[in-house]
Amino acid sequence: MKIYHKKNFVEGLFMLVLGLLNLSTGISQSSITVKDGIVCAALFLFGGTLLLRSLSPSASRQDKIEAMDERNQLIRLKSESRAFVISRSVLFVLILGCVAAYIATKNLGIIGIMVGLSLAWGLSFLTEIFTYIYYESKN
Repeated sequence: MKIYHKKNFVEGLFMLVLGLLNLSTGISQSSITVKDGIVCAALFLFGGTLLLRSLSPSASRQDKIEAMDERNQLIRLKSESRAFVISRSVLFVLILGCVAAYIATKNLGIIGIMVGLSLAWGLSFLTEIFTYIYYESKN
């Protein structure tokens, strides 16, 4: 048995392990709900599919070709860029919400949350600067 697409193999194995952990936790605690059953079934289905596709030479070749397609790469880059901008905006709104909550309640615990959100917001700007410098030096 040869693994033709290692990334899909690892992802499939990871999903199967998550499904097994979720199922075993539910059984050990005797608290399996319908939601747990749906999550386990989805993890087993997707994980098994990825695992089988990673072991098939034709399916692996098809997956690799699709991953290398320029249109798919452009869509992935645009979606990651938009997600980055949206998460930065959400962080800023949450920071403003923390400021308003602190002004209203004078609770010092809110300042800790605000500092953490502010660090993440600042880190997003530093990440953008460093990636810009990196890719500018590549051209």
